[in-house]
Amino acid sequence: MTDQKSKASIGFWLIATAALVWNGLGTANFLYQLSPDNIASLPETHRNLIEGRSIYGTIAFGVGVIGGVVGSILLLLRQFWAVPVFAISFIGIVATVIPTIRLINEAQLSTAEVSLMVIAPIFVGLLLWLYARKVAARGWFH
Repeated sequence: MTDQKSKASIGFWLIATAALVWNGLGTANFLYQLSPDNIASLPETHRNLIEGRSIYGTIAFGVGVIGGVVGSILLLLRQFWAVPVFAISFIGIVATVIPTIRLINEAQLSTAEVSLMVIAPIFVGLLLWLYARKVAARGWFH
């Protein structure tokens, strides 16, 4: 007989899979932005945001999204290390977004663009870290 406390629910698998997809898309976006040719193909407002970001902001962006992918994989593998990795990812997200806010104000972006670039990453990053902590408290990690 299996221990119910250690058995992850279907919701766990859906959330962990969605987290991997979300962070995978973020990583694809990060990698896309590393190419000057790709940046040149973007609208001027978006180009200005990317080109106006410091090297530290770019590093933080990479930490946020790549950390999110690693955290998601660890979550799917039900490993406790997902908790600190998601915490580091969240710090990377916040460190990316804070200096970007100044650039966003200058770029005059739509509410939808601001929501997608600022609010959603912070919200999802925080929720994933809190969710990993909840999973740990439930004993679902190996």
